[in-house]
Amino acid sequence: MFASLRKPPTNKPPIWRLTTNTTAISKRHATTPTGGLLEAIAYTNTRMYHLSPTPEHSSCMGLPVYYGVMGLVENGKGWFRNNLLSAAQTAHVDANLMKQSPEANILAFADYINNLIQQNNATAANPLALAQVIRLASELPYNQAHVANDFAMNSHLYSVFYFLNNTNFQEAYQLPKYQFNLKQIFGDNYGMVTANQLDLTQEFVHNTTPNTPQLQQLACTMPTGPKEYSAAVTFDAPDAANYSTVTIAPYTIAIHDVEGSYASCISWFNNPAASVSAHYVMRSFDGQVTQMVCHRNRAYHVAAENSYAVGIEHEGFVAQGEVWYTGAMYQSSANLCKFIAADMGINKLQTYDGPPISGLSAMSHTCTKIKGHQMFPNNSHNDPGPGWDWPRFYKLINDVMPTPSVSTATSGTVYDSGGSAANYTDEERSTWRIQPTSGASAITLTFTAWTRKRPRLFVDLRQSQRKWRINR
Repeated sequence: MFASLRKPPTNKPPIWRLTTNTTAISKRHATTPTGGLLEAIAYTNTRMYHLSPTPEHSSCMGLPVYYGVMGLVENGKGWFRNNLLSAAQTAHVDANLMKQSPEANILAFADYINNLIQQNNATAANPLALAQVIRLASELPYNQAHVANDFAMNSHLYSVFYFLNNTNFQEAYQLPKYQFNLKQIFGDNYGMVTANQLDLTQEFVHNTTPNTPQLQQLACTMPTGPKEYSAAVTFDAPDAANYSTVTIAPYTIAIHDVEGSYASCISWFNNPAASVSAHYVMRSFDGQVTQMVCHRNRAYHVAAENSYAVGIEHEGFVAQGEVWYTGAMYQSSANLCKFIAADMGINKLQTYDGPPISGLSAMSHTCTKIKGHQMFPNNSHNDPGPGWDWPRFYKLINDVMPTPSVSTATSGTVYDSGGSAANYTDEERSTWRIQPTSGASAITLTFTAWTRKRPRLFVDLRQSQRKWRINR
């Protein structure tokens, strides 16, 4: 099976979907024995978007640039392999054309994949050989002697096989009903690559609320850990050149996007020439988390603000954020932020909850403590961009309403938390229940003062049989 292109209508997003069409390209390709491999690799790398990077959307950590529907690298900066150039050489196609043309990008990579399949005698019936083809075609560094311990490569491999095995993916792209045995492919690594919550060390405990993993007071030291977040699958320290053992007391959390994949980010942090790191990295489709740096050590992710911030990298690209920032990722990231906030004493109510932001928008640490990279002062990066849903994220982080104050009077004045003197503390979030004991059939609320900078009123009438009138 080979991939050809069907361009969507002009009123749809610029997604180039790969579809089965052996006739259109039969003059250039032999039959690929594993149908859907191109689709699964493309979806893993780009979600089927043609990547045409611009300077304003460059990675905040200097990650090599990805091109085309297949997400190929031309300049791996001495760490990643230049698989765009390898494909261009195999297919005898100009590399610049592969960067500009979705069709050239896909067809040249199809040639490259076919060549690797033939060299390795790979078929759907031989998943171990197929796994080798996926490794060889990737941009990630590859050392066959160390493949079993290469968490980044195994994460990439798992993502490809995950989509090949996924029934919805098979249906959407008309693929065979694969049921690859992942335990056979990954062996002892199966539990780690597939889990979205796994405590490998048994040194940390969960409380009775599964969504709020708790810190057990054990010291995390670099480079061995142990991990502080029990829901992280592992502690995978970056190269020693990419973080500092200086002790810090961070009071903000920086939300980043990778401008690449989960696997590429983890791998890049192990590049001694990268000079970057973050404390955590998160996968898109299931929210899997890897901790890389201890909270109280300085990671290199927000330049001059590194001493003040815990950094979380999220798999994906700013320009296509709406397809990368999944429900699983939002929930996992919110859970992680709640954990970090509890550990470091960060006020969760000071999470940015305004409209989406394009470009830079520096915000004071005093007022906004959980925010995007683009909101940190002294920075030049635009992530996570306009695709990040901040109100949704705020509500996931602040998901427990405070105990309400109850007013049972049938008349009179009800003051909010500021009292008659309107004396408020910072970042309040309060609730009141108006519940007259007389069994009144109607309630009228009249607001005589409303002076907050960003007033918000939420009235829940779902449990009431009374008639309400609200005057402001």
